Amino acid sequence: MAKRKISGIINATEHPMNLETPWNQKQPDGTYHAYAGDDIEAFLKKELSNRTPTEELVSDETKPPTSGTVFDAMVGTVTDVDVQDSEDGTQYVMTVKQKDNQGGESSKEVRFSKYTDDDKVVVNIDLTDSGGAGLPASQYLALGSGFVVKYSVGVGTAGGGTVDGYSDLKARVIVKRGSTVISEFRDAEFVGVTAGQSYTFDASPYLKDATAYTVQVEAQATYQDGTLMKTATAKVTMVAMELETTYSAGNGLADGGYKNDVNIPFTAKGTSGEKNIYYRVNGGQAFTLGLSAGSGVQQKNVTIPLTQMQEGTNVVEAYAQHENSGVVSRVHYITLLKAGGGVTAYVGLMFSHRAAGFQRDWKHPVLEAEQFTAWNFTYAGYDRDAYTARVKVTDRGSVVKEDLLQRGETGSYGRTNVNVEPLDYRVSCGDAVLEVQVNTTSHPDIEATLAPDAVCTFDAFGRSNTENNPASWVSGDKRMEFRDVLWSVNE
Repeated sequence: MAKRKISGIINATEHPMNLETPWNQKQPDGTYHAYAGDDIEAFLKKELSNRTPTEELVSDETKPPTSGTVFDAMVGTVTDVDVQDSEDGTQYVMTVKQKDNQGGESSKEVRFSKYTDDDKVVVNIDLTDSGGAGLPASQYLALGSGFVVKYSVGVGTAGGGTVDGYSDLKARVIVKRGSTVISEFRDAEFVGVTAGQSYTFDASPYLKDATAYTVQVEAQATYQDGTLMKTATAKVTMVAMELETTYSAGNGLADGGYKNDVNIPFTAKGTSGEKNIYYRVNGGQAFTLGLSAGSGVQQKNVTIPLTQMQEGTNVVEAYAQHENSGVVSRVHYITLLKAGGGVTAYVGLMFSHRAAGFQRDWKHPVLEAEQFTAWNFTYAGYDRDAYTARVKVTDRGSVVKEDLLQRGETGSYGRTNVNVEPLDYRVSCGDAVLEVQVNTTSHPDIEATLAPDAVCTFDAFGRSNTENNPASWVSGDKRMEFRDVLWSVNE
């Protein structure tokens, strides 16, 4: 059913109201009659009870509208607006009078804040990764890898303005496995924090399973007798993807190198979903070896044809990838010796590390390590003229390890890096030399916050890492205590 829209305001004394006049009849100037709303309402109140309405107009109908149709069109018309301040002065209170369906008026109250959203006082949480970069809405990480967040808390306006007069600024961190708070955080309490100061939280020890986790930072403050609250979350799904091998750096050396195709056995295990092993030889084209979608242990052999190898040293790189998440296993770097008349000496090298994929330069490998986390590589040697080979590991010209290895035997070198400066090692056997650089990433949980004018001096004379309590340091009236420090390292 269609209703004719009534619009326009005219002087009723110049155009007397008469519903008998057809509303669809054009005037000499080509327009239709139009009447003031007040005139229509006054007339209807007087005449409504004396008239029997006809059917409501439908599309293309030419009958004049009934009084009921016109009256219904007036319901909801605003007749008055009054604006006053609220009792506390923070809002505008607008009282609106409207025509109702009983012929009278009804009032409605609408409240508006005097302030824009930018003026609203809120608690702010700046939640980032360990390097200060913004976090994605969610991310995938390899099970066993670290996950550290940084956060700072403050109070201000939504538009970024400063605010005074707040107090009791507190924060807490909880970790959820799925939607359930893990046991270590069920009784977590809010603790006082300093506005703008950065705090670090290492969630790594709590992300033990291949599932979804949420690191949740909650903050609160008191402002104008009320409590302001804010929550920020970092979501991460841990994905299992492992690739291990029993292959040895000394394999094939007993016979002076390989004379046939080489099989490298791998054991793969990972979260359900599409998975593949990727490998390449001497920096060449990558090959793919498919894995089943299940989460069970799988045994696979990577076969390196003899025709793809060159006489002497060859390098095989391999890793497994969980395709849905992009998570990769540890990446393996393995050298092979292909037999040949020109091979008089050979040094083999083998290691695995957490990396994004293959080496940038397969001839000059980089072992990616983490500060305070142990790393190592294994090696082997071949001397054509002797069954025992002398293998040396040097660091900037200084010998740090030396072994006499029979053919097929292996040695190893490793350490736990305290500093993060790059380390360059040379592994040699006679004229055969391999270089490996160790790149150490700083541990994000190591930091110190001191006042700009703080001066602290602690004398280490007479102290030892092996004493009963190396974590406690006292110098005069100053006291310092170290927590969770690895005191014994292989320097």
